[in-house]
Amino acid sequence: MADFNKSQGTWGRDANVSGTSKAWFSWSHSGNAFNRSYNMSSATDNGTGQFTFAFTVAMADTNYCVVLGSSRNGSSGNAANSIDFHSLATGNF
Repeated sequence: MADFNKSQGTWGRDANVSGTSKAWFSWSHSGNAFNRSYNMSSATDNGTGQFTFAFTVAMADTNYCVVLGSSRNGSSGNAANSIDFHSLATGNF
């Protein structure tokens, strides 16, 4: 049985529950910090607009799906919302 913390309403990091997300996060580019997350350990700034997001517990293999969305706050005319993946690894993307 998966490790469920009833008082907090959360699954343990090693939980393997079919049909559930293995990791998720809400992240702020301006502060390079996770607002909320599950199974995410860090966000590394690799240069202008490029980041690597690391898992706390690695994925079983590189055949996982990443779904992201973005939004822009402010009125800067040259800001763009673009998401490109350059590599998937078991420990990060």
